[in-house]
Amino acid sequence: MSIQLDQQNSQHNSFQDTHLWPMRWYFAFLLTLWIIAAIAVTVIVFCITRNPFSFSLFTTLAPPVYLTHRLAKYLFPMSKEEAKLTALRIQCDTEKHKAKNTKEV
Repeated sequence: MSIQLDQQNSQHNSFQDTHLWPMRWYFAFLLTLWIIAAIAVTVIVFCITRNPFSFSLFTTLAPPVYLTHRLAKYLFPMSKEEAKLTALRIQCDTEKHKAKNTKEV
């Protein structure tokens, strides 16, 4: 049973190495191009029209910036120290919340 699971895991890892990483970097490249193009188009439109409403084109930056943030969190996961710190923050928040609830009752 464990041999079969190991084989499936190794097949999954080889697929991930050969197919998913290049797709991730391609996606990151496209997002970078989208961000640069959105900034450039906004500046060019403002220079041509001198209309301050052209800066509303900066809203086209929101989707690629959010996707870049999500991609970066996936490509660069938390280290063990950051995970421990996050767990401690959550624990402190729950203790504060419990203390607050007991004072209210």
